[in-house]
Amino acid sequence: MLSVVSTGLALLTALLLVRFQIVPSGPFSFLVPQHKAPASAPAVEDGALILEEVGADKTGHKYIYDELLGWRNIPNWESTTFGKKLTINSKGLRDSEHPYAKPEGVKRILVLGDSFAWGYSVADDETFSAVLEQRLSQREGTRWEVINTGVSGWSTDQQYLFLREEGLKYDPDIVLLAFCAANDVKGSLTARLYSLSKPLLRNGLPHSAALGGNLEFVNIPPPKPGETKRHMEYTGDFRDIMTPLLHGINRLATESGARFGVASFGRFLDPVNAELKEWSEATESIVSTLPNALYLDLDFEFWDRGLAEADLVDEAIEHDGHWHAKGHALVAEILLEFLEREDALD
Repeated sequence: MLSVVSTGLALLTALLLVRFQIVPSGPFSFLVPQHKAPASAPAVEDGALILEEVGADKTGHKYIYDELLGWRNIPNWESTTFGKKLTINSKGLRDSEHPYAKPEGVKRILVLGDSFAWGYSVADDETFSAVLEQRLSQREGTRWEVINTGVSGWSTDQQYLFLREEGLKYDPDIVLLAFCAANDVKGSLTARLYSLSKPLLRNGLPHSAALGGNLEFVNIPPPKPGETKRHMEYTGDFRDIMTPLLHGINRLATESGARFGVASFGRFLDPVNAELKEWSEATESIVSTLPNALYLDLDFEFWDRGLAEADLVDEAIEHDGHWHAKGHALVAEILLEFLEREDALD
């Protein structure tokens, strides 16, 4: 089920200060300017281009155009996701407020991810980040904060850029990448995803500088909906892109004094899919070359507990595949056990 986020995100409708005609484009509907002014034009909120998910009457999801990342969460925004509380803080995170400066005596786990980390279809306090923080608060000793920076539809390249430009300001002790192999590999190989434009890594392998220096990207700023889109894809070996991206996140984390970890998943959606198996195994192989990096195979943990997709997702949400609240709670439990086993919390 490789289309999980194409349904789960189903981005987006652009709202501009003109009249529009709705034009379908893949899983999205984009609004194309017409010549006549409307009687009541949709507003651009505080000068920002708002992107509304198709089916937002049910999902409640909206995003904001970003000149570096393509799209991100809307700061200071409240809604619901399938009827459950959805709150975005002042810095654009689906989390409580966190100052950049880390409080004395506190350690932090910064979670990078897509809609699984963001918490598609679950309430604010049901995301695995929120549950993990609550579980950590029950432990004696160091106080831990878990900061959820996930955004629906993001791929590993956008997560790298967010960490570089924003995430490290939180001074994390652990940078945890929630890596969805079912989406994040293919998403990182293209400059157009869910009919929206995004960055694409320029200097992948075999360029030697890719593993030792700053990564370079094309398609920045990404074209806005309605603008001419530059369709670019990397058609070589996916490892040429994923290797420098994972090395790059690890380098950013370790140079800031944090430990890097990857929690990989996606095969639970289709255990016999050969391509998913290859992506997952390649990710583990890349991470294994990174000194002191952590790697957790969530799919194996699910299977080891006798769990399948039906045990982790809400079947009432048609063609979805995202974890329900119990699934998030299980992921938080597995993560806590893993971090304790690896002595990462001492």
